[in-house]
Amino acid sequence: AQDLPAHIETAAQIVDILRGDDVIAATYRLHALPWPNSLPTFAIAAWLPLVGGLAAAKLVTVIFVIAWPPSLALLFLRLCRSPWLALLAVPTCFDLSFSYGFVHFVVGKPLWALAFVTVIDLVTAPTRRGAVAVVTAFVVLFHCHLLLFASAVPLAIIVALVMGTSLRTRAVAVVAIVVGALPGLWWIARKPVVSGTFMFPKLTDRFADLWSNLGDLHPGRLDEAPWWMAAVVFVIVTGAALIESESRARWATRDTVVAVVVFAASAGFAFFGPTRTPDASVIAERFASVAAALVIGVVPVVVGPRLRALLVVTGVLCAGLMAADATRQWRGFSREQMGDFEKLLAAVPPGSRVATHFARPTTSWGRHNDLWHWPKLVAEHGSRTDDSFAWRDTCVLGLRPGIHPPKHPTFSPSSLSSWDFVLVQGSNAALNRSLQQTSLTLVTSTGAWRLFRVAPQAQ
Repeated sequence: AQDLPAHIETAAQIVDILRGDDVIAATYRLHALPWPNSLPTFAIAAWLPLVGGLAAAKLVTVIFVIAWPPSLALLFLRLCRSPWLALLAVPTCFDLSFSYGFVHFVVGKPLWALAFVTVIDLVTAPTRRGAVAVVTAFVVLFHCHLLLFASAVPLAIIVALVMGTSLRTRAVAVVAIVVGALPGLWWIARKPVVSGTFMFPKLTDRFADLWSNLGDLHPGRLDEAPWWMAAVVFVIVTGAALIESESRARWATRDTVVAVVVFAASAGFAFFGPTRTPDASVIAERFASVAAALVIGVVPVVVGPRLRALLVVTGVLCAGLMAADATRQWRGFSREQMGDFEKLLAAVPPGSRVATHFARPTTSWGRHNDLWHWPKLVAEHGSRTDDSFAWRDTCVLGLRPGIHPPKHPTFSPSSLSSWDFVLVQGSNAALNRSLQQTSLTLVTSTGAWRLFRVAPQAQ
C-alpha cells in the first residue's frame, strides 16, 4: 500500500487547517472545489480524528474494495447479464491499485461502474430523478478520480446513444452527462500546462507486465490462485453460453454492443495508453484489472442454478484466499519492516521537521517502493517531512504562494541545519559510516527504521 501513508498525511493536514493550526496553514492551503481526487481524502479526514489515520484509510479503502463486485453486478444486470457473474471479478478487487495504495482509484472504480448504471437507467426509463442521478454520478466521479472521470464521459455518451430508445431520451442523457461533467471540464480548462513528456512502453512489454499490472502483490504464488480459479470458471461459463441457444440469441443486442465497447475501450487503454504523464505515473496499467472484470460481462450467459452455485463457491473461495494472502503480507511487513512504528512516531514532538533517508525503499513483502511514504505519518502530530503530496498539481492541498518545497538534505551539517530529526530506513555499511560522521543522536529504532535527533549546533 505504497501511497496509503501519503494520503493519510494530506488528510491530517486538512484536519489541522480546519482546526485552525497556524503553522500548517502558513505553509499549505486547501484548493477550492471543484477539485479532482479530493473526496476520498476528505473521507479519510472525516474519520481520522475518531480512529486515527491508518485505520481511517483502511476503512475507506475496504468499503470500496467490497463495493466493486456489487457495482459490477448492477452494471451486468442493466446489460441483461446475470449479476452473479460479478463474483468472478473478486480477484480484481486486490489489483495493482490496491497494491500501490491508490486509494482514489480504488474508491473511484465502483463509482465509475455506477455512472454507467445511471446513464442506462435514464435512457431506458427517463425521469427527472434519473437525470439528477446522472449529473450527481459524474460530479462525484470527477472529485474521486480524474482519470476515471475522463474515461467515463465519452464512454457514457456512447452508452446513451446506443441504449437510448428514442432521440429524445438520447438527448436528455447526453445533456445530463455534459452537465455532470462541467465541473471537471472547467477544472481541466483552467489547469496550468505542466512541462514533461508522455511515456508509452512497447506492446511486448505490456504483455510481459500483464500479470504485474493486474495484481501481482508479491513474488509468491498464492495470490495467483484466485485469478486462475476465476479464469477457469469463466471459460466453463462461456462454454455453457455458447451451447445454449438462448445465450446465442442475445449476441445481436444493444446490451452486448455496450458491453463490448466499454470492455474494448478499457482493454485498449490498458495496453496502448501512457504509463507516465507530466502529472503522474502508473497510468494505463490501472485499467488492466478493470478490463479483466468487464470481459466477464461481454458474453451473454444464462445462469441457471448449477452455474449460480459454481459462481458463488468460486467467489467465496477467491475472496477468502486473497484476503488471507493480503493479511499474511501485511502482518509480515508490519513485523519485519515496521515493528512498533507508532512508538517511533510518538518520539517525534509535534511540529517537528523530519528529514528522511532510504537505504532501500522496497521490501520482500511487496512489489513496489512500499516504504517510501510511511514517514509522512508524522503529519498526524503536526510535523512535516521533506516530501508531500501537496506539492503535486492534482492534490486538493497545495503550497501557499511564495512557499517552496524544502530541499532533500544530505548528511552535511549545513544541509541538516533546517531539520530537527532524520528518519532513516534500512542499513548498509556505507550508510552507517555516513551516520557515524555526523552529529546525529539515535533516539529510537524499530523494524527497519532509525530515528535520529539533529544536534543543536547543526541547526
